[in-house]
Amino acid sequence: MIDSRRTAQLGLVMAALMAGGAHALGQAVQTPYLDAEHGITIEELVTLALQHSPDVAAAVARVDIARGNVAQAALRANPSIKVGGATEIGGPDGQIVAGVSWPLELFRRDARTDAARREADVAVFDVRQREWDLAAAVRRQAGITLAAIARVGQLRQQNAAARDLRDLIAASVQTGGKPRLDQDLADLDARGLEAAVLRQDGEVRSALITLKGLIGLDPAADLTLRRSLEEELAAVTPLTAARLEDQAALASAVAERPDVARAAARISLAAAERHRAQQNGRFDIDLTADYTRTDTSFPQRGFQSDGTLAPVSNRFHMLSFGASLALPLLDRNQGAIGAATASERAAGRDRAAVDLVARTGLAAAVARWSAARQAVAIYTGGLRDLGARTLTVVQETYRLGRGSLGDVLAERRRLVEIDASYTDLLRDLYEADVDVRYALGVIR
Repeated sequence: MIDSRRTAQLGLVMAALMAGGAHALGQAVQTPYLDAEHGITIEELVTLALQHSPDVAAAVARVDIARGNVAQAALRANPSIKVGGATEIGGPDGQIVAGVSWPLELFRRDARTDAARREADVAVFDVRQREWDLAAAVRRQAGITLAAIARVGQLRQQNAAARDLRDLIAASVQTGGKPRLDQDLADLDARGLEAAVLRQDGEVRSALITLKGLIGLDPAADLTLRRSLEEELAAVTPLTAARLEDQAALASAVAERPDVARAAARISLAAAERHRAQQNGRFDIDLTADYTRTDTSFPQRGFQSDGTLAPVSNRFHMLSFGASLALPLLDRNQGAIGAATASERAAGRDRAAVDLVARTGLAAAVARWSAARQAVAIYTGGLRDLGARTLTVVQETYRLGRGSLGDVLAERRRLVEIDASYTDLLRDLYEADVDVRYALGVIR
């Protein structure tokens, strides 16, 4: 009677163990952090971040500043008016002078405007680069969060199975079916997994708070994601594979990356600044025009045409015009031209460095992506199932009295490690996918 009761209890124990091992393989875990109906996708998170980022908004404001500078640079110089007068001390003579001066800016205005336009181009690419960096940061943090969510779901299932096992063994110990040591071992395993669940749950909440900060949400705001890590990878991996098949498109994408395009724009800006410095060192002309009214009189008197006497005086109206020529004899802007030329060389070398980083970054990202994809295929191609079957065999051996509970727990820990490694590989593959998209300059 005792043997039959013990066999029945052992059967319940084995069922709990096998259920725990099977559940540990699943990634579709019920969790408060995922909501397939009302949750937010990662690309929606990217859109929210781009809309609410103060850093991007500041960069956009700097574009407006640069465009205002373009409008200002295109304006012609204002004319200047001078008005003056002179009077004879102790005498009747006086003079009034009014004049106007108009700078022609023969060479400077166009060069100034072109440099301002180039600076506005750099500001536009700066916005794109900030959006590009932010989009990648959001995707990376979302991957970290989804991996933490997947891991806490696995641990919760494993912890539930461990608690069930502990309770069943405790009941068997009460009837004499199992030794007290097995109960203690099962309790130790359950408590360890419970602590791991609490720790991992903290990792999830911390990752979510960081993600909220990136998209402009308050730390206390609610945020649930729509898809699991496996589901996100199922959506993005085919798209990345298609991008990597077109070699011509890859080269074009690298050349159009925001950082590469910004570096190229800085070369154009440096060339425009050099041209501006050269034009500022050339001669220039200011046109001038003056009107002078002079009143002159003498103490003598003279006869007028009608024979009467009148003071000898007259009023003269004079109009003069001319041009003022600035001659670059000593200061031809040599220092500014030399500095601008050096800046242009530096910008060219920066462009080469950024291009090298872009190409090597893409190659490294593709290598990592390919390796991670192959590694994930090994796990999904039977490795996880093999771990579950091995656990089942060890459990059956324990049921037949040929092994110990320690063997069962050790094999289940191996399955726990397999699940953890699988989640880490999924995270690596997703991060590599983000790196590939980043290397290709993908923003949305």
